[in-house]
Amino acid sequence: MKPPPYLVDGNELQLALAQFGNRIVFVGLRDPVGPFIDRTIDISGVRDLKGQVMEDVVDRPIVPDPDIGVGGRLTGHVLRADGTPVPNAQITYQHTTHVGLSCDFGRISDKFADAEGRYGVDYIPQQTDCGVRPFKIIAQDPQTGEKGSLQTRVRGDGEWMTLDIVLVGRGTIEGTVRDDSGNVLPNIAVEVKSGTDGSQKLSKTDQNGFYRIERIPVGPFGLKAASSERLIRAAGVIPRSGDVIVVDLTLYEQTKGMVTGEVRFPDGTVASQTEVIIGADRGGVGPAVEGTGFIDSAETDAAGTFAFEDIPPGNYRIRALDRAAGFVGNARITVTAQNGPDNPVFVQVQMEGTGSVSGTVFKRVGTDRVPIPGAMVAGGMQIVTADAEGRYVMPNVPVGVRSITASDPETGA
Repeated sequence: MKPPPYLVDGNELQLALAQFGNRIVFVGLRDPVGPFIDRTIDISGVRDLKGQVMEDVVDRPIVPDPDIGVGGRLTGHVLRADGTPVPNAQITYQHTTHVGLSCDFGRISDKFADAEGRYGVDYIPQQTDCGVRPFKIIAQDPQTGEKGSLQTRVRGDGEWMTLDIVLVGRGTIEGTVRDDSGNVLPNIAVEVKSGTDGSQKLSKTDQNGFYRIERIPVGPFGLKAASSERLIRAAGVIPRSGDVIVVDLTLYEQTKGMVTGEVRFPDGTVASQTEVIIGADRGGVGPAVEGTGFIDSAETDAAGTFAFEDIPPGNYRIRALDRAAGFVGNARITVTAQNGPDNPVFVQVQMEGTGSVSGTVFKRVGTDRVPIPGAMVAGGMQIVTADAEGRYVMPNVPVGVRSITASDPETGA
């Protein structure tokens, strides 16, 4: 585990516009400025209307808008899969805003991480012109072009969020598609969905029924191959960067089922823009689902609803996940041959609440137990830092059995 960076990097002037009459100049900064980080500005080389050089301004405090609204601050690292930092990674901060006639992620600022892969954003609003919506951080390795991203939302005013983006590496999936008689099937669409970042890629089989899909993020994935009458779903995992995973697929004549549902927060309100995952339940799937685990993912709409298409008959697990609030909800469903688009399975997923975990981190020195100041403690969905006496409090831990791990910041043990 890496401690959250106490990084306050410099901001940059991106734009300067003179007011009509040239008496006031408006400046635009690269990053938002809020009330949580004290910022100053230096100004030099400015001439008045008579051409005289004005006195330089040094360390002039920037006063944030008093009506800026609820928001938080963000710090994090960009790391490779082996835990080493990605120096000077390119960072893009996006937030949900009006793009054309709809709401989507729009770019707010671009910057670079430092030599240790650390980055920060002074202020991220909870609400935009689209309402309370999530934001996204995208990181890219300048040497390899590898990208990674995380998205969440601000839960309360003054929240200090830590988002470490791990560039996990990528692998390849390949195989042959056949029918249930063993004949190879050319020109069959094969779609892969990454359980790591939700990205999708599409390929088609060649004349020998062979397909190959490259640059799939390390981690779980779901595969789907379908024709007008046949269908197959498969679940798998790419364990390491550079691995080539062979997944041969057999298409069966199968009902293309549909699953719809609704997700609600613990207080009963609808959970919009929440991640929903469907996975094959161990021991409960038919021939048209190979393997167990991640099958597909979706995001709820403004009404908290979601849908999955082309789901073969069998038993499945549905999980809803709000990474920002730490809420998790689970449900189990059964899809039958009767659950087509005209009669989909409907499931309501109720997210469970959260609690807090507190304690003290010790290490053994001889026969004594000695507190570890600044220990990094992980559990649930976040990392916290112990105080000078090794004590920690971890809020917003999802209900259920959780593993708590701790690391000594000096030794890494």
